[in-house]
Amino acid sequence: VPVLGTVYVQVLAINLADVIAAVGVGLLACAILVTNNLRDIPSDTDAGKRTLAVRIGDRGTRALYFAMVAIAVILPLGVGALTTAWAMLAAFTGILANRPIRIVVSGASGPALIPALKLTGLLLLVYGLALGGLLALLEHLCGERPREKLARTFLRDGGQVRYVDCGEPDIPFDAVGTPTWDGLPLDRYLSV
Repeated sequence: VPVLGTVYVQVLAINLADVIAAVGVGLLACAILVTNNLRDIPSDTDAGKRTLAVRIGDRGTRALYFAMVAIAVILPLGVGALTTAWAMLAAFTGILANRPIRIVVSGASGPALIPALKLTGLLLLVYGLALGGLLALLEHLCGERPREKLARTFLRDGGQVRYVDCGEPDIPFDAVGTPTWDGLPLDRYLSV
C-alpha cells in the first residue's frame, strides 16, 4: 500500500505494472518481518503471543519466507512484460536471495538468523533500485530515453555539469494528505 500510495501521489494514476512491482517490494519487506518473527517464536510462545509465526510454526514460517522471496524475485518478469524489458533485470536479484534463503531454510535459529535479516534488507534495497531509479538510467544509456526525458539528473555535457529535469510536476506536500508536525511540541520530545 505505501508503494502504491507513493506512485499515485507522483503520477496520479496506478496501473497493473505498479501493482506487481509494489507486491514484490511488499513481499520482501514482509520477509524481513517474517525472519524476525521466526527468530522470536520460542520467546513469543513462552509469552503467550499469537503471532503468525507462532500459529503456523517453525516449518510453516520458513516455508512462508521462501515463498515470499521466491515470488518477489519472479514478479519483475511481469513488470517487464507490461513496461520495459529492463525491469526484468530485477529478477536477477534472485542471486542475492540465495544466501538468506539458505540460512532460513537450513533451520538456523536465534542469533544465527541475524545475517538473514541483514541480507534480506540488502536484497530489498537492490531490488528497489533495480525496479526504480536504475530503469530510467538504463533506458537512457541504451538510447531509449533522450536526455530531455530524464528527471532530476545531473549530466556532464561538453565538459560542464548541468542539471536536467524533464519537468515532471511536483505535488506540494500539503496537497498529498500527509500529516505535518506543525503545532506539536517537538522540542519536548526531540533534542536537536
